[in-house]
Amino acid sequence: MVPSEKPNYYPIVLTTDRMTELEEQARKKTFKDVIKEREKLTEESRKRKEKFKEIDERSANSSKKMSQFEEEAKEKANYLLQRAWELRMEQEDDVKAANSLILKTKCQAIRDAQLAEKQIVRMKLEEDDMVGSSHLWPIPI
Repeated sequence: MVPSEKPNYYPIVLTTDRMTELEEQARKKTFKDVIKEREKLTEESRKRKEKFKEIDERSANSSKKMSQFEEEAKEKANYLLQRAWELRMEQEDDVKAANSLILKTKCQAIRDAQLAEKQIVRMKLEEDDMVGSSHLWPIPI
């Protein structure tokens, strides 16, 4: 008997046959639960396998992309090697002297252009002063 706060006025009396029948039903339910649980685990396993297959397929496709990345890396490495060779060549004395001569020539050309521009501006200002002073009449105060 199961204790409870409310008294049961109509107690049930189970025979041994009825008790074994109820026990079998309980076992069947648990057996069905076990089968359901096994099916659930099998389904989860199948989904994981499909997921791993998709990942494998993606990795196979990404290997093609990796070859593209490898090619880009190779191009970048070749560029860096070329640049390093050019920088090394610039460090040689003949190249240094030529670069120095080119830089001095550029500076001199820029300086000559600035002086010529200054001369032109000065001439325009003098011309404006001469033309402007002849047209002005003295204004009485």
